[in-house]
Amino acid sequence: LTAGDLVVTLGSITITNDDDNAATLSVTNNTATTASPFVFAGSGVFTGSGATSFFTLTPSGLTTGTALAVTAAAATTGDVAVVTVNALTTGNALLLTSTGTIVDGGAMLSIVANSATTAGATSGGLIELVANALTTGMGCDIISTSVNLSTGGLFNVAHTASGAIVAKTTFISEFFSSRTNTAAAAISDDYDLISVIRTNVNTNAG
Repeated sequence: LTAGDLVVTLGSITITNDDDNAATLSVTNNTATTASPFVFAGSGVFTGSGATSFFTLTPSGLTTGTALAVTAAAATTGDVAVVTVNALTTGNALLLTSTGTIVDGGAMLSIVANSATTAGATSGGLIELVANALTTGMGCDIISTSVNLSTGGLFNVAHTASGAIVAKTTFISEFFSSRTNTAAAAISDDYDLISVIRTNVNTNAG
């Protein structure tokens, strides 16, 4: 097909290639500017998950390679990936799971931005969490029920520098809260900016 459209109605396309070390499917669109070059859509009530998800990527033989690589070399103020789930209640917008033993040096999520210099100086940051409608929930929750936790920890902030360093004048970690009541009725705040609680119970049972 040199020019025109390929349409398959009430059918499917299956491509199987196992005889060479080359791309099985290659699609290039250098013309699109505002339209979506690649569209996967479905309006049916979908309940599949895992291996039967709406879109699956299963490189079952992968060991040290990369399953998915997205390169947006010219991106400046745009978003490389957007996940929108406006009807979400108890589900997850992004779920990372692993049953493997992740050893020292491994991570479930690694964010590297070693060229960033002023990120978060006045707004934003390398990691930004915005929850402007939060009432009784938590902005960040770290949970562990491990009975074997000994020399490990749940949260660590480390700054180690060596060389021709500059004078440090501001904080390493900041907890800031500012509340201005503009309503007619007065309120009486009673809260802690930081709450640190340690409870140890030894029942000597067993």
